[in-house]
Amino acid sequence: MKRLIVIVGFLCGIGAGVFMVLNNPLGSPGFSVASESDTYQWRPLEFFGIAFTPTELLGVSTGSIDRSLGAKEVILTSASVILLQDEAGQPAALATRLTAMNKSPDIFTENVGVDTYTNIFWANAGSILMHGYENRWPLVRSHFVGPSNDADEDIGRLEFPVSAEGPDKEPTGIVGGSGLFSAIGGRYSETIWRDPEQPDLYAGSVSLDVAVK
Repeated sequence: MKRLIVIVGFLCGIGAGVFMVLNNPLGSPGFSVASESDTYQWRPLEFFGIAFTPTELLGVSTGSIDRSLGAKEVILTSASVILLQDEAGQPAALATRLTAMNKSPDIFTENVGVDTYTNIFWANAGSILMHGYENRWPLVRSHFVGPSNDADEDIGRLEFPVSAEGPDKEPTGIVGGSGLFSAIGGRYSETIWRDPEQPDLYAGSVSLDVAVK
């Protein structure tokens, strides 16, 4: 329980930091996106809360009791520690992530969204802070109706591109950094799939389009 409190407290601090960065009137008005993109695969090492499966997204279930955060105020959230691997499959970085339901799902507009707040750490180098919006409608559709063109079946697993523009049009992307990344901004996108080693959770890949402020 003590470990859970530390993780949740740390990730709440990340969320507060993201809010301050996104609402900083002195911040840079924009970025020039670099031509290179770094892609990492990731999977959760520690996970608490709901996994935002199709049934959880629609409120049909509230997830595993073993992962529950234990308070109704955070019932629609999750806190996790994730491992990022490079193209060779070698560990490259660690990240902490807080995910929360954006609003009530709107299946009529095919928008079932979550907000993500992620801090990626490279040992002895620095970190970047990211805020994103994910529309998980493709997961819901695949679960209840069948796979669509949004899911890639050619490689033996269903992959879902989930990064999208939020319904409230708030800015998303790489919003801050530290160490070697203190002057970094830009964009990123994510694709997710069922984690074969933890079938009730998701793994994925993140592509970073980095820019200098």
